[in-house]
This record gives sequence, structure tokens and C-alpha cells, in this order.
Amino acid sequence: MAKKQNSGLSVKAHRGDAKTLVALNLPKAKTKNLAGSSIEVAPKGQKSYFLQE
Repeated sequence: MAKKQNSGLSVKAHRGDAKTLVALNLPKAKTKNLAGSSIEVAPKGQKSYFLQE
């Protein structure tokens, strides 16, 4: 499991057999006007892209 925290936002990645669960946590006080989030993937030597559902 990898864990990172910055400005109140914490992110945990849980590796599975074929997929990774990404858990995001943000204090309620920092969620004002929050419309959503996105995750950009930047593989080394390849063009970056955003994850889609």
C-alpha cells in the first residue's frame, strides 16, 4: 500500500491481483465548491492520459 498526504488530502493505493483501488480522503472543511476529481497517469516515456470510468 502506498500513502501520500498533501494539504489535508490523503491518497492511498491498494494493489490487487489485476487492479488498484485508489482511496481519496479530504476533510469536509476543504470540500466547499468541490465538483469532482480526476486522476492523470503519466507513464515514463509515454503520453500522459486521464483515467475514465
